[in-house]
Formats: sequence, structure tokens, C-alpha cells
Amino acid sequence: MYENPVGVWTPGTDSQAFEAQTAALKTALLIATVLDRVLILPRFHCLRKSTVVDCPLNSLLRITAFDSAFATLYRESNFLRHPLVPDAVRRSVSPLYFLANSTESLTINNSTTIAVQRNSTQSLYDDEVKQLLGADQHQLVSLASLEHIRVTFRSLVQQTSFDKTLAASFKRSDYRQLS
Repeated sequence: MYENPVGVWTPGTDSQAFEAQTAALKTALLIATVLDRVLILPRFHCLRKSTVVDCPLNSLLRITAFDSAFATLYRESNFLRHPLVPDAVRRSVSPLYFLANSTESLTINNSTTIAVQRNSTQSLYDDEVKQLLGADQHQLVSLASLEHIRVTFRSLVQQTSFDKTLAASFKRSDYRQLS
């Protein structure tokens, strides 16, 4: 699971909000794929008349196209509140991982946060993500916002295949449901 706070991306236009959130979602899906884990979606946000409101994934993407590739790889944001989810799963949440692939310095004051930083402005590679997060034994790996974080497969063949899957499954929705 990863955070999608309203204040992280700068609300400008609905298109900018869409691009920022779908870029983070693509990164989260790649991380979930690399770690062989199921992604718990965050709450998404839409701009309505210059106001930021919560909205479901189907307000951003066409669910049929998205599910064709990722139906078994994600759960909705309210998944952990479902009564059939065992308490042991709900309580087994990792410290918050903050990924940064930049040369800027990090200051994290929260003792429950683990900062992972590379001295590069390039992507984090799949094998690096696996090394950094793959050993975490918690049921849920918790990530801070993934805005401006890029993770790629080191293998060009794997990356090309994943990019094709994303292109086929990320179709912008014209459905508007406010929750």
C-alpha cells in the first residue's frame, strides 16, 4: 500500500492530477509485481470545480481495461476494513518506507519511517527494490507517496512487456462518481 496525499501533487488541472496519480499507481504496480505482493490502492483524488474530492479508481481509469491486466494484483483502499480480513493481517504493517531516487538530502523525523535513498537521479531498478524491500516480513509493506519516484525493470524485455501491459490497461475513464 502507498500513500496518495492531496498535498503532495500540486492541484492545477484535472489532467495534471490524473497524470500524477496514474504515474504513482504505475510505480506501485511495478513494485507489487517485483515483490510478488498484492497492491492495496490508496484513495484517489479528482478536481471538481477547483475543489479536490475523493474519487474511486473508476473515475480515473476504465476498470474493464485495468482489470484485464491487474485484477488479481490489487485490492481497493477499503480492503483492510473488511470484516473478513484477519486482525493479524491488519496489524502486520511495515514501517513507512520513503523511497527517494534523487541526490537531495532527506530529513525524516518519524522513528517509524525508513528512508531509502540512492545517490542518483535515475530510476530505481527492480533488483534494487527487491533488495531494499523484499526481505520485509510484514503482511503489508507501507510506502510513502510515490510521486516523482520511478522504478523500472533492469531487463529491457521485461520493461517493454510491462510498458505494453500498462498502455493497454491504463485507459482514461469518462465516468464521474464522487465518493
